[in-house]
Amino acid sequence: MLFATLACGGRSLKYDEPAGADSVAGAPNYAGASNSAAGASNSAGAMGNMGGDNGFTACAHDEDCVVIPRGCCGAYEPVDAAQLVSVNSGWSDEFARLQCPNPIPCPPPPARTEYDQTQKYFRAICFHDASKGPTQPGKCELLDVRGTAFSTCITSSDCTLREGVSCCPGCDGSGWVPVNANANFCSVSTPCGHCTSFPPAGLETSCQASTCRFAPPKR
Repeated sequence: MLFATLACGGRSLKYDEPAGADSVAGAPNYAGASNSAAGASNSAGAMGNMGGDNGFTACAHDEDCVVIPRGCCGAYEPVDAAQLVSVNSGWSDEFARLQCPNPIPCPPPPARTEYDQTQKYFRAICFHDASKGPTQPGKCELLDVRGTAFSTCITSSDCTLREGVSCCPGCDGSGWVPVNANANFCSVSTPCGHCTSFPPAGLETSCQASTCRFAPPKR
């Protein structure tokens, strides 16, 4: 069992068993989060041979980091942590070129419903290793928010649907995620643009086993 404090408002999250990335509505009970922030996702750690600690993953705040898919054709839904990586946003284009120096034609992604999509659950965080001291830069890592404090609940009134799990919510009407209505997704004060979008008809959330999840589709 590992306790770690993320840059996201200094919240302490408890990690145990990883969440299955193939189970959108079935996140683990709170007290279990996938991809612990301390080692979070092997995909971030696997960057070592590509200069990970020398620039690609250096960060000060969560907002310095971005999640990008691996490979030339990106990740086809549903995805898991092995298909994604978190890097400093200033190096994302360079990292993408290193991953795919010779672009190839890519087939169109298959259509997926909000219930099937999984990439939207992965958040880029800036993890600071306390053992290295407060002056050392953090490292961009992945966090699957399912089963973390971002999605914990007591009753269904604690839950809401949000577009994505970045600091600022999305505005394209897709990528809806069940989260705690009071969760703070910004680690620093960040102005977010104002937009209005609504979940697809019938897409709802409820508190199930102390975790905000999609309510079963109405038939």
